Amino acid sequence: MDALKQTYLTWRICELKAELKKRGASLKGKKADLVERLELYDQNFNFGNTAIPENDDPSMQVPDANTYWDINSNTMLPPLNELHIRQYFCFINKKLDEAKTLYESRYLIFARASNVGDATIIKGVCKKTMKALQYEVHVKLHQNGTPQ
Repeated sequence: MDALKQTYLTWRICELKAELKKRGASLKGKKADLVERLELYDQNFNFGNTAIPENDDPSMQVPDANTYWDINSNTMLPPLNELHIRQYFCFINKKLDEAKTLYESRYLIFARASNVGDATIIKGVCKKTMKALQYEVHVKLHQNGTPQ
């Protein structure tokens, strides 16, 4: 991994962006962000070199509302680790620190889960920052914990 990191650090920004574009990843951020994004993509086989078409709709089929259950300390969920979370936030172009701050600031109102085949869909209802509005977020996790 260190060899890859050294390689990415020696790349010019235009080269980093070209590689990220091939992978369908965000091109935003400073050079360090671009390097980190490439490293995370290299570590995660799910994001590999699969380009996402620009016109592809990222929406997913969500389960019926009555199949969800409340998440609490006894809830069995797929095994998530920090790498899974960092890869997911990198994929959606968010920083882990920002997400942690939002969670600690209680912008998450509630989270519920539903099992669908070999995946668990987690639905969260969040408050928007600086507004009195709410929105739903759905995250699909494979049974091994990998965000889909």
